[in-house]
Amino acid sequence: MIRPARSASARLLQPLLAVAIATLAATILLVLGWIARMQRPTSEWPAAESRLFSRQWLRSPIERNRFLRLPGMGFDLDGLTFTSDGRRGWAVGGDGTILSTRDQGNSWQAQSSGTTRWLSAVTFTSDGQRGWAVGDDGTILSTRDGGDSWQAQRSGTTRWLSNLTFTSDGQRGWAVGDHGTILSTRDQGNSWQAQPSGTTWWLSAVTFTNDGQRGWAVGREGTMLNTRDGGNSWQVQPSGTTRWLSAVTFTSDGQRGWVVGFKGTILNTRDGGNSWQVQPSGTARWLSAVSFASDGQRGWAVGFKGTILSTRDAGNSWQTQRSGTQSWLPALTFTSDGQRGWAVGREGTILSTRDAGNSWETQACGTSIWQHLSALTFTSDGQHGWAVGDHGTILSTHDGGNLWQAQSSG
Repeated sequence: MIRPARSASARLLQPLLAVAIATLAATILLVLGWIARMQRPTSEWPAAESRLFSRQWLRSPIERNRFLRLPGMGFDLDGLTFTSDGRRGWAVGGDGTILSTRDQGNSWQAQSSGTTRWLSAVTFTSDGQRGWAVGDDGTILSTRDGGDSWQAQRSGTTRWLSNLTFTSDGQRGWAVGDHGTILSTRDQGNSWQAQPSGTTWWLSAVTFTNDGQRGWAVGREGTMLNTRDGGNSWQVQPSGTTRWLSAVTFTSDGQRGWVVGFKGTILNTRDGGNSWQVQPSGTARWLSAVSFASDGQRGWAVGFKGTILSTRDAGNSWQTQRSGTQSWLPALTFTSDGQRGWAVGREGTILSTRDAGNSWETQACGTSIWQHLSALTFTSDGQHGWAVGDHGTILSTHDGGNLWQAQSSG
């Protein structure tokens, strides 16, 4: 059988069509890559809940979790801490970045960390001399001179460490992270030991009572861990959920606690974590942070799509509050009396309240809408505050948040 010869025009169009398809594919990849670059990487992103080609996946096609972030993608700031007087502070983030200030954040200097690993959290003792930072690849750094010099400490793991806490005297500390990792120290971080957690799920957050005996850690798949002996032994506690749990807080006596997470999950305990009850939140949004006043009655939670919830009865009932934004809010803080509070988030969002969260106002942040904010802290008087985020963004206020100013991060 003789096949008809293709026309000259058809032969000419075939390679042009191939070039057009390749160009279109490359353009789509570039656009998706640009969109992914604009998304702030975070270990709280619900990767376990997202599906391929879902809206969440399309919003971040390259990365859905911070621990999957490609090297060299920028120098974002994730962790922030200040001394109680607000004079000295430190911020940590991508590429081993550590920044410090000695003048209430008016000027910031880079401190040599000795690593290019991503640093996710930082904490200091009240005197501002001893501090610790943790992050990718089991990285643990410590300083004894306010951060003038940092030393790498042997963690014994290559897992991502997402969170840490220390007792007020700086003697005992704990770090948690990927694959159920829990590390502890009893000698100011000079040596660290792995503690059996009984789980392989990612641990998002950890908190301890001031005496360093009772502690709690939470994470993926509804993971809830408890210790009563300083972490020598950890028990898995039934949480009643398989949702990702992202944050935990307790009253100072260690009796009442709250945990928040995916799909509007709120859990509460009144017996030191022996038993947990689900509290109806009235939302299906991811809740990423929770805070309670010292009385344990008034509390607030924030999360995706500008969600803000409040309670006045220890969480027995929660009310949705109008935030005026659709931005994700990953962090919030309140003064101890529960009257003044602030929340920060994507697109440079800063919200504040002066009436215990009954009403919220947007505060001008003085930064680009692409500079997503990830962490904030305030002094106890509610006057001096700082927020950090993408691309080295540092903002400060000295009037309770009425005016925020961008500061040079170097």
